[in-house]
Amino acid sequence: MCNPTPVLRHAAKAAAAAADAQTPAGTKGGAAELEEKDAKSEDRPRFDGPEPIHPCTKRHHVHHFLVWSAVAALLVYDGFFWSLPLTAFMVWYGDAYTAVLHCALDRPACLDIKILTGAARGFQAHHEYPLASTHGRGLYRMICDTQRIQLITIGAAVVFGRWNLMTARLVLMKLVTSAYGGATGHFYAHGGGKGRGPVIRTMQKLHLLLPPKHHVGGHHVAPHDKNFGIVNGLSNYFLNPLLWSNSPPLWVCLASWAFLSLFDVAIIERCVEPASTLAASAGVALLGAMRVAVAA
Repeated sequence: MCNPTPVLRHAAKAAAAAADAQTPAGTKGGAAELEEKDAKSEDRPRFDGPEPIHPCTKRHHVHHFLVWSAVAALLVYDGFFWSLPLTAFMVWYGDAYTAVLHCALDRPACLDIKILTGAARGFQAHHEYPLASTHGRGLYRMICDTQRIQLITIGAAVVFGRWNLMTARLVLMKLVTSAYGGATGHFYAHGGGKGRGPVIRTMQKLHLLLPPKHHVGGHHVAPHDKNFGIVNGLSNYFLNPLLWSNSPPLWVCLASWAFLSLFDVAIIERCVEPASTLAASAGVALLGAMRVAVAA
């Protein structure tokens, strides 16, 4: 099992104060790496190992190529990150979406739901084999594991979205944050300093990617009932009082995840347009007031 000891050297100052409250007793808030290890047979683990690693296929490669080609096209067209407030919200929401799903799949009862058994086993065995199920698996394989959830997002947007540029933008922003960001954030939160260059470390400091102290020193401490967000951890400060290892009931977690999966893009795009109109009107009014003031 994970045995967190003194916290990561490069933990973000801004996140440290909040994260310290979630660090297990006996750790020191200083400059040291988190220690992780996979379970051994003498530890009597619940699982005999992490989920098997299946090879990525051509459909995975084609899927990723199409997604990032669409992102590149929007970048060329209008910068993709069309609105700073919308981008900031999606960075937070992408993390929150993973937290709701993670909370559900961490429940032992999920192992008895046939359609969720594989995913639930993967999440729960990860507590006992944190290194084998991340660095032993590889970042690209972890990204490929998100393909099905990406297809659900795309399909739901096709059915319930407005079929316009904003629909495409929101779908891609959700995929970039919750799927690609979730796999990347989670991968680099494990393994101490292994493979983390200055860019990754900086993004972890800024809570743009999941800080190791926040995840390993928080979620990977039994009973694994906090810090469920795995993109950047930003949503955990809001969701920790709401998501526990046994509350809310599993059906509430699954129903919430299903609702978000089906309707989040459709709801957000219907909120963005009025907000944009309001902001534009406010800008015009402010400009008019400034002209009147100058004329006076």
